Amino acid sequence: MVDLGSLGGGIAYANAVNASGTVVGVANLNLLKYHAFVWSQGGGMTDLGTFGGPLSYASDINGAGQIVGYATVRAGWPHAFVRTGSVMTDLGLLPGAQFSYATRINDAGQVIGGTAFTNGRVSAFSWTAADGMVDIGTLGGKLTIANDMNKTGQVVGSSVDANGNPRAYIWTGSTLTALGTLGGKTSSASAISGTGQVVGAADTANGDRHAFVWSQGEGMVDLNSRIQSAPAGLILAGGLAISDHGEIVATSNAGLILLGSNSTAPVVGPIAPSVRAKVGVAIDFKAAFTDVDSGDSHSATWSWGDGGQPQAATIRESAGTGTATGTHAFNKPGIYPVSLKVIDTTGQVAQVSTEVDVAKK
Repeated sequence: MVDLGSLGGGIAYANAVNASGTVVGVANLNLLKYHAFVWSQGGGMTDLGTFGGPLSYASDINGAGQIVGYATVRAGWPHAFVRTGSVMTDLGLLPGAQFSYATRINDAGQVIGGTAFTNGRVSAFSWTAADGMVDIGTLGGKLTIANDMNKTGQVVGSSVDANGNPRAYIWTGSTLTALGTLGGKTSSASAISGTGQVVGAADTANGDRHAFVWSQGEGMVDLNSRIQSAPAGLILAGGLAISDHGEIVATSNAGLILLGSNSTAPVVGPIAPSVRAKVGVAIDFKAAFTDVDSGDSHSATWSWGDGGQPQAATIRESAGTGTATGTHAFNKPGIYPVSLKVIDTTGQVAQVSTEVDVAKK
């Protein structure tokens, strides 16, 4: 870990890094001024300045070193910018807008972000050097957010429809298309691959929130239906990222899950305590696991988060499917990070954790 330094204040945040190791983010000069910065191994941290106001923010950087974010003008409102070399270009505003901000830039130099209008509408935009700032549009409501774009310029996010429900969308340069839901009312798209696959989260018919993957050919599919030999109780709640090879990072009730990789590590479901935790009362904990290599055997260790020694779990398994159990009593009230580490015979590891709120008797 390398300390990137500061701009004179005591706070700095890194937001993005490119393949060359150049980092962008925001740091404070004093209590009132926060400025965007760019950092490199050779040049250290450089203040990117503003458009005359007190604030700026760098949100992303592409492979060519172009930086995007926003900077305040003298009137106080932020404007989206793209910085190429040492030149920071104000991307301006859509007609009727008060302010704008940029969030992403791809290697083609296309920028996405958002802008707010005096009538209360908030819209997403796409900007290119050739076409300038283009309003992505709406699904009938007053709010559209752009979350990601790919190398071909397709944009995904969420847009409120005429009934007030946020819906996942894909924008392809001229058309805003709703991606639907999983039977419920709302959805949101988080990321898109270079091949046009989209991931996000959507409501099911019974009101649960599930992760989805969408493609032009198949439409929206619940990712929970795509997990082979999932451990009992595991629920994927949202898709966060997707690679051009189709690997997906998703949130779940057992933590972050990587789908589509070639790993043969075990997969562990959520930790389930038997009863509500109380001081001095022994509690049984249990988690299910699966392993694509049905010939592996497993060991596991519980960590209770209260300063005590880790405890070997009791394993019951057959042909790649099993459970790990343990019993523990907490001596003081508080919130404890309980974790379980499962190891197979080849040394591959999976770990899940949860917070346990221990109440007084």
